[in-house]
Amino acid sequence: HPSFGAVDGGVIDAAPAIMRAHDALPASGGTIYIPSGTYLIGLDTLVFTKDNITLLGENGAVLKAAPGALAASKFLQIGGTAASFIEHVLVQNLTFDGQGDLHGSLGTGTQAHILDLFNINRLWIQNCFFYNSAGDAINVSTTTGQGCKYVFITNNYIETVRRNGISVTAGEHIVISGNIINGFNTMGIAVEPDSGKTLRGMLIQGNTVIPNPTFLSTGSANSDRLYGIASKMNAGVSNLRSQVRVLGNYCFGVLDTSQFTTAGIWAELTRSLIISGNEIFECRQGIITSSEGQVDGSTGQISGNHVRGCVGVTGVGIGVRGRVNVENNHVEAGTGQGIFLFRGPAIISCNTVRNNDLHDNNYGVGH
Repeated sequence: HPSFGAVDGGVIDAAPAIMRAHDALPASGGTIYIPSGTYLIGLDTLVFTKDNITLLGENGAVLKAAPGALAASKFLQIGGTAASFIEHVLVQNLTFDGQGDLHGSLGTGTQAHILDLFNINRLWIQNCFFYNSAGDAINVSTTTGQGCKYVFITNNYIETVRRNGISVTAGEHIVISGNIINGFNTMGIAVEPDSGKTLRGMLIQGNTVIPNPTFLSTGSANSDRLYGIASKMNAGVSNLRSQVRVLGNYCFGVLDTSQFTTAGIWAELTRSLIISGNEIFECRQGIITSSEGQVDGSTGQISGNHVRGCVGVTGVGIGVRGRVNVENNHVEAGTGQGIFLFRGPAIISCNTVRNNDLHDNNYGVGH
């Protein structure tokens, strides 16, 4: 609220005023209201730790990061401790300008996130605009083995991020839906649990993910655009890392001379996986389940997806490792295999595979 001294104009650091508003809230919580205007925020100074907090912006409210971020700087942190999670946090109707171009030699792929969220039960991030982030726009993590629970990241617009649009490294019962991520550099939506941490009960639905076409030309950039959507369980198949549904998303690549998105949807070592109804256009690979050489791949179902225009010799439309049913998909106009069985007792049936360059009859199923 203006009574705590925040000054519009984007010149004077408003973080101390916002923290005074936070500290003045009663133990039962309350609302921190940001009026219309532009407010400069010194990095690593906004840290919310109370229960039942709403951070609400009036239309036209912009929080702008101060220049000079370090690789691990954070714009806004919200979270409890490993021993005491905070409850019920809502962030709504705000614009966050990460000012990613004003952080000196800071390259891409850093941890300088806009929203850093950890150790929270019941979390809503909705109707916000994030742009020009030096790291991820939204990062959901934990300082313990159990991550945030009951998380809803919905209807946000994310534009131009130097790392991931939305990252989740631990948690349960998480919904990521209706977001537009236009201009990611590494991953649009990254579901990648840290070793030993729980991540299950995910719904990723109705999002649009498009990579940034320019960052990769610089020496400090990542070597490749990795994935539009990733469910990458790097600690092995486990019931603690399972139950991921990727439904009705739109993943679009970038047609340039060398750096296509590696895969529209990458699912690695995910148990109880459903990938259905997605549209994936002009990526190097469409849908891939687990890396080469892995004995135990993903399990679940890939159905009703439309994959078009995969590019390059490795341009596989749908690549399968593990016990996955692949059915009723439409895979077309790729330069590699349409559907390729790398490993595992998968069932591949009732798919339409046409006009892919490799394999006889354009059917494109290899083994």
